[in-house]
Amino acid sequence: MRLSARIAAFSLTVTALIGASGYGMALLIADEDVPEAAEEFFAAWADGDLDKASRLTTDPQSALIALKAYKNRTHVTSVDFTPEKVDGSHVPFVVKARISNESTTATWSYRSELDVSSDEGNGERIVWDPAIVHPKLSGRDSQTLETVVAAPATPVVGRDGTALDTQDESLLSGVIRQLSERYALKAGTASLQVRLAPLFGKGGRDSETVAHLVTGKPATIRTTIDPALQRAAEAAVAGDTRASAIAIRPSTGEVLAVASPITSDMNPALEGVEAPGSVFEIVTAAALLEQGAVTPTTRVDCPGQTSVSGTTFTNPKPAAAAGGGTFADVFATSCDTGFVDLADKLSPAALADEAKDVFGLGLNWQTGVTTADGAVPELTGVDKAAAAIGRGEVRLNVLNLASVTATVKNGTFKQPQFVDASMIGTDRAQTERSLSGPIAQQLRDMMRRNASHGTGAQTMTGISRTFSSMAGIAEQGTGRAAHAWFTAFSGDLAVAAVATDNGRGVASAGDITRAILDAR
Repeated sequence: MRLSARIAAFSLTVTALIGASGYGMALLIADEDVPEAAEEFFAAWADGDLDKASRLTTDPQSALIALKAYKNRTHVTSVDFTPEKVDGSHVPFVVKARISNESTTATWSYRSELDVSSDEGNGERIVWDPAIVHPKLSGRDSQTLETVVAAPATPVVGRDGTALDTQDESLLSGVIRQLSERYALKAGTASLQVRLAPLFGKGGRDSETVAHLVTGKPATIRTTIDPALQRAAEAAVAGDTRASAIAIRPSTGEVLAVASPITSDMNPALEGVEAPGSVFEIVTAAALLEQGAVTPTTRVDCPGQTSVSGTTFTNPKPAAAAGGGTFADVFATSCDTGFVDLADKLSPAALADEAKDVFGLGLNWQTGVTTADGAVPELTGVDKAAAAIGRGEVRLNVLNLASVTATVKNGTFKQPQFVDASMIGTDRAQTERSLSGPIAQQLRDMMRRNASHGTGAQTMTGISRTFSSMAGIAEQGTGRAAHAWFTAFSGDLAVAAVATDNGRGVASAGDITRAILDAR
């Protein structure tokens, strides 16, 4: 029977399906010549009853797979059909699909067609062809369509608006890639495309585009990176494939430069963690001073070796600190044994609390990119002694160390960040308290002494402005080269670096730090 006798009844039936289907409202502008099977097929498809729609075809199994893939992969929320210029069993029609994918919406209209067969045994059936779903699927039984939300082309620029180097060999490329992936859609608006894709599995970037539904609007991601300092940092680490460096503005926590090996799957400066050795004595000194265990002028010995619970500790460079002197002297000369002996003056929780509550280590930093944010657990006995000199279970990277130094300079922890907090969309990590004014000044003075008369003096000689530093060697185990750590601040700039101890001791990391400081 032709549709002419049932137009009104069909229209009422389809309208009654509003809200009851997987797609939503179905609407069909009827043509009197539409075959009954085509009418029922359109109604079932529009209603979201894909099982019924597929059973009305000559190949129910293939039709069901194709119709489900179309619905799920294109994120269609409703679909309407308008037959036009029907010629017997041949039915051209217009599809109007409403699509919503990741908050990007569009209406997509296109033309397709189908044919109806009829025999005495099966009655009318839709001759199944993937092209019914979309003409581009003609002859493509193993393909479907999918909508792709694509971030707009979004330039990533430095703090001065200069475009940053996005080349794969750039030491900043990983940071730029993360920022682009995370914030391009916040900075601009997405494009929405329909592409060919495998029936099972995702399509690739080179998949053929069938339709452009929404054109995205690009914007700019402005970072905190200082291009001049970034170039200086990259040049400074160029001679050591394992070297990393970070520069931070203490007053704000803005990361001004980051340089790390490009051969790694992750960014060691941001995500790598290892025992930092003597440079961690900045945090230990802060805990000792705040608890009143010592003052900068307290007499402290620096023996060649000392033992805790049967474990012997020595200084990586014992000649540099032999004998000891004041606490300020022991700090300046990075005397590990002196700090091991002082560790007993700290409660089990004191070092962990100082690291977290004052320096922000172990908090969940929201920098804009993936970072490891330090770890200083609560320890006792020999483990606490090892932690006091940055060994054992203490784990940091140069971002953490640069932040520690920035906190000493500023007096208050400012969580490092690569983009404005408003773009990240979450609150920055905040510590429980700041360093008291007197303690912060004592730490600054002690770091200044390190730079002038201690392990940092060789590197820092010749800088006319005020500067402060801390340095140390971290052993990496038998058969592995030790790592040199160095950190310093001058003005509103804090820098930290780690490098392979190539026989020059802390100078291998110190030269990197100095080069970045000199670039400002």
